Amino acid sequence: MEKKKERIIGLVIGLIGLIFLFHFSLEYREFRTEYSIVDKIIEGILSFFNNGRMSSKLLDIAYYLFWFIHWSYILFVWFYRACIGHWAIKSVRVFYKKI
Repeated sequence: MEKKKERIIGLVIGLIGLIFLFHFSLEYREFRTEYSIVDKIIEGILSFFNNGRMSSKLLDIAYYLFWFIHWSYILFVWFYRACIGHWAIKSVRVFYKKI
């Protein structure tokens, strides 16, 4: 029963991270995929490698890279949900012991 609880908690934490990292824009304070944290990081890296210019080809690459990382994140959360939940529960218990 403990493993099931860890898996559910890990899945919830992973999905909250998914929403925050991939679908929430800090600039506009709303849910917009095109200005999310990961999108800005990808565009920044690609424009850095191209001396600050973003062509339409690079924007397409950034779009596909964003969705590739998005689905990879979902797969990692699904496969490692028990580890995420275990460490989340363990860190909360350690925090409570410190208080």
